[in-house]
Amino acid sequence: MTVSSQICKRIYQADGENRQWPVDFPYLSAGELKVYCTDTAGTETEVTTQCVLDEIEHEIIYPTLASEQEPLSVGYTVTLVRATTPTQTTHLTQQGTLDATVLEQGLDKLTLQIQELAEKSQRSI
Repeated sequence: MTVSSQICKRIYQADGENRQWPVDFPYLSAGELKVYCTDTAGTETEVTTQCVLDEIEHEIIYPTLASEQEPLSVGYTVTLVRATTPTQTTHLTQQGTLDATVLEQGLDKLTLQIQELAEKSQRSI
């Protein structure tokens, strides 16, 4: 994968009808996507249930039809955030082969992590 986009977060305004929220930024695994719902009072809550990732359409579905919840009404927001695990799993050995794919995956993960730190620091004082 080439990381050509610096986007690692999206905020969507609910309209009372939509349940599908596009994930238009790169991520490594579904577990590294976080979904937050902010109500009209400004209270932000992490969504851990009634939410699925459609990896074919690259979108989060929240709330799901199976949950029997109504779509979020006007005034609510849905925030999608990438939260890449801060680990380094690439292991290169002395005199071993240098696999370009493994090397690129490690660099991609570092790039995603740096982008997330940059996004957070831009919101600080």
